[in-house]
Amino acid sequence: MPRLRADDDVFAAIASPVRRMLLDRLLRRTQTAGRLAASFEMSPAAISQQLGILRRAGLVTATRAGRHRLYRLAADPLRKVLAWMLPYDRLLAERLKTLENELRTRTEQPRWR
Repeated sequence: MPRLRADDDVFAAIASPVRRMLLDRLLRRTQTAGRLAASFEMSPAAISQQLGILRRAGLVTATRAGRHRLYRLAADPLRKVLAWMLPYDRLLAERLKTLENELRTRTEQPRWR
């Protein structure tokens, strides 16, 4: 399997539901790995491994605070995802508008039996 480019690391990182849930929790506040692990049915070592993937993708930063490491969301790399999704969002909006117009046309037409 070919090695992912740096830009692809963000997409690979958010492909995992566990990593997306970690990002969701870090969206609210900075937390330790232990605190994050407490909300999952996974070992602290497994959570640390997932946090490492997020760190390498640039989505999370870690700072030492005594014996603990505090993890913080670094959302800037998600701009790549947003930029990639934008054309799809426009397409979906257009399709919904078309559907809305079609439904409106059908309900406005008289029904003869």
